[in-house]
Amino acid sequence: MFVSDDNNPCIRQMNITDGSVSTFAGICAQSGNDMGSMTSAKFSSPIGLMSDLDGNMKVVDYSNSCLKTISFATGQVSAFAGQCGTAGAACGALTSATFRNSFDFTKILK
Repeated sequence: MFVSDDNNPCIRQMNITDGSVSTFAGICAQSGNDMGSMTSAKFSSPIGLMSDLDGNMKVVDYSNSCLKTISFATGQVSAFAGQCGTAGAACGALTSATFRNSFDFTKILK
């Protein structure tokens, strides 16, 4: 089970079996916008979490105004949609569109 810890700002993993909580991605208590490995990447305000059809985790990074992907296969955090750090309302390709303080998202399966 995962939780977006908005004010810390990192993604935490809760192990229901042994009752432990650990940092899954990001550096708790260090805000930023760095991409890279799950242990060095930074989030500003991670809010929404979702898994995609490839088994990756998608994260809404509210204050960075973008959506990020955490790859379970590679352990990397990368920008998925929006221009991280640039707020706006532009439409277009995923990486050139801009968002402003997006809060959450969902997937709809047919």
